[in-house]
Amino acid sequence: AAVLIDKARRRGEQVVLLVRNHPALMLVAASLRHRVDGFLFQSSYPLDAHHKSFFKRIAHRGLIRVASRGVTGVVAVSPLGLERARALCSPRAHGLVVPLLSDLPQSPNANEALWGGTIESVRFIYAGTHAPRRRLDIVLEGVVAALEEGIDAAFLFVGGKEQEVELLREACEIQAWERSGRIRFLNAVPRPELPSLLSGADFFFF
Repeated sequence: AAVLIDKARRRGEQVVLLVRNHPALMLVAASLRHRVDGFLFQSSYPLDAHHKSFFKRIAHRGLIRVASRGVTGVVAVSPLGLERARALCSPRAHGLVVPLLSDLPQSPNANEALWGGTIESVRFIYAGTHAPRRRLDIVLEGVVAALEEGIDAAFLFVGGKEQEVELLREACEIQAWERSGRIRFLNAVPRPELPSLLSGADFFFF
């Protein structure tokens, strides 16, 4: 990080550190605070409140409090999260709420041809890696079970490599629902096109 900061300085650029609420990363950023123009704390999952270990919760909270004294701005996904995070930081730190997913305007060209099902079908979309560690095979088991029970829905999976998708297709039930258009796979799309894809869906799931 120090090397990157030095390179940016030589180019005459300003440097702002953006750190999620992991104590180790917070301490590293705090140690570099004197070399940068700003230090932003992004509050996401509250480790200091929900870690399984009581002692680690206390340690997380203490380390974040120490490291966050130099924080100049706090970014959270909700007003409640912002309030909680600012309590750990300097009262002078600016605050900003950026929701995880905002309502997207319906694009007139929202890739209608990519969706299966009917006009009334509820649309679900997943966008991201299809690597085995994501266990999309379990997700697809649930999708197949729901479709077999008669749910009127269409499921679009975006971003899988061909070999990853082929592994997921090994279940014959998936292939049958894919042929009917209720389950569809789409290779990676350019990031600027994702908002248009998302705007065509009713639910985005992880």
